[in-house]
Amino acid sequence: MNNMFDSDSYYDDESISQSKIKKFIESKTEYKSIYIDKYKSSKDTDNLKFGRFHHDYFYQYNTLSSKYIVMLDSDIIGSMMGEFIVKVSEGITKEEAHILCGFKQSYETTLKAFNKLENQKYYNLLLQAQGKTIVSDIDRNIAKKMKAVYTAENEYLKTAIKDGWKIFPEQEVFFTSNFSSLDLKMKADQIYISPDFSKVVIEDSKGTEDLNLKEFINTIKRYRYDIQQSFYKLGVQHWIEEKFNVIVPYDQIEFVFIPQRKQYPYEILDFIEIDGVSEQKAYNDWTSALIDLEYCLTTNDWNKDKSSYEGNRKIVKVW
Repeated sequence: MNNMFDSDSYYDDESISQSKIKKFIESKTEYKSIYIDKYKSSKDTDNLKFGRFHHDYFYQYNTLSSKYIVMLDSDIIGSMMGEFIVKVSEGITKEEAHILCGFKQSYETTLKAFNKLENQKYYNLLLQAQGKTIVSDIDRNIAKKMKAVYTAENEYLKTAIKDGWKIFPEQEVFFTSNFSSLDLKMKADQIYISPDFSKVVIEDSKGTEDLNLKEFINTIKRYRYDIQQSFYKLGVQHWIEEKFNVIVPYDQIEFVFIPQRKQYPYEILDFIEIDGVSEQKAYNDWTSALIDLEYCLTTNDWNKDKSSYEGNRKIVKVW
């Protein structure tokens, strides 16, 4: 799956996301290099690329044609000629591409090979893909099968449709906290709101290669998914008050992870909400980090180790 620049305004916005906070906790040096100095790009793995497609396939299906182009594996040309075709499709002249690819054959021989039917087909597909992400037909079929299982087994979705709940897919939220002046942002996979606002569910779908629930719990710990739960719940609480002029108590907002296998039979491992004690600890971690981050941004002092806010903070129920 090729990586194309995503011009979505949400991703261009400089507000602080929970993933940025996690990067800051992991390494202040890495954070500064990526987000401040712009020296280093965030690593965009195949898993992350598939994750974006998987989420769009689930929640923004009608936008797929504007963001992606599907390419059969048999259409993709590998080796040095494939590299040559990619460079030419990106606007590099054929003569320059010939040199950059390091062909030992003559330019005329390269040009003759480029004009072959299968190579021209690949070239034209790349031109069609300008500004889009190339998705293999294999990845598309995996996402299709995953969605069929997700739709059949997701009781939250079934209840919402049956009982007339409001459903907000891929909902962007911009908000601020009461302990930092930094602007925050989040993007929920799906938000369900009951008609009387007595219950709110935030859904986060995770495509995973974990074999069982125990392995996924370890994944939660390894990638600090626990931070996401309280961050999103507080953000959605703020968004509901702003959008609907309704204050929903924090305890009426549920956050659920839906880990789903990316291999046959594409089963959902479980519906998981992190326990209150772990949620409180994660809240303390990310709010302390956010205060430290604001200090670093304000003073340009990135060597400070100790939290600029001492003591534990209970989760603020309403901001």
